[in-house]
Amino acid sequence: MHRAQRRPGVGSSAAWADGVNLVMVARRAEKLAEVAAALQARHDIQTEIITADLADQSQRDAVEARLGTEQDAIDLLVNCAGGGLAGTLITRSVQQRNYEVELNCVSVLRLSHVAATAMTGRGHGRSSTSHPDRAITRSLGPPPSVPAKRSCSTSVPPSATSCVGPV
Repeated sequence: MHRAQRRPGVGSSAAWADGVNLVMVARRAEKLAEVAAALQARHDIQTEIITADLADQSQRDAVEARLGTEQDAIDLLVNCAGGGLAGTLITRSVQQRNYEVELNCVSVLRLSHVAATAMTGRGHGRSSTSHPDRAITRSLGPPPSVPAKRSCSTSVPPSATSCVGPV
């Protein structure tokens, strides 16, 4: 599958999480392990890695299960998965566009729902989503006049000890 050129992800910028243990999710296991090791060394934190393509439901299930667990509960979800395929609506197949919808919409909805449900039950937690608006809309015509990413965040009284975010 042809993918747009990748730049360092927003998730790899989560190094600001000084002192916060991380559960990190990405498709590329080697890159994920490299970033996790660097963060452990730089910030004296623990990292847990999950290799998953969030557009694939069977792989996303493992991430959802981890978000919903109460043992070593996740108090901060940083969701920055997303991206788009090069080409226009008619130059890419329906299956390729479905991949984009699964990654950019369905995974954000499902992971946010699982995290919010678990956090609400515990009475604390936070969520931040950086969404690639243009990844979805650029294939429909001229680029919209909005920033490439929009962020939104929500919180239940915070107590951040863990974080999930693609690298």
